[in-house]
Amino acid sequence: MKWELLVAAGALVFSVITYIMTRRAELAWRRTEFLCEQAYYLDTDPELTEMIKILEGRHKSATIPALFAADAALEDIERQDYMQKLDKLLNFLWRLCYAYLETRTITQKELEGFGWYFWRIASFPVLLAYCKENGFEEIPTVIDKLDYVAELQEESEQMANKTSDATSESLSGTASSAHQG
Repeated sequence: MKWELLVAAGALVFSVITYIMTRRAELAWRRTEFLCEQAYYLDTDPELTEMIKILEGRHKSATIPALFAADAALEDIERQDYMQKLDKLLNFLWRLCYAYLETRTITQKELEGFGWYFWRIASFPVLLAYCKENGFEEIPTVIDKLDYVAELQEESEQMANKTSDATSESLSGTASSAHQG
């Protein structure tokens, strides 16, 4: 009787452990599928692709500052069209932020796969303010939490300092050679 009880208890423990491990692997795979689907959507939707070009400063005619400037070269209809596309991009990123902050269905490391876009948003104070004022508050919150964004900001500042130092040295070298000559 004791052996039967011990064997049954061992089988139960083994079954529970196996179930938990299988469940974790299954959930990890579902998160991977979700993230891949989101990345595919971001890469293939023409409106999102256009907004990414604007966000990265690669668009032929529009920039983030121009979208928010009243006296910019963009006409109101064109600006409204871009703002609609911007809202679509921010809605996309907001859903990722929600999954990270509220439901905790994705991890910080998984969210950092989209960190480049959060960093680009962080590069524009006017865009961060827009997020806070228009229902996308989670985006600035996530930006503050992402190590990837902090690292990119630090690298960007270091590069800017090196560039300004090199420019200063170049200018002072040019001035001293002009003075000597």
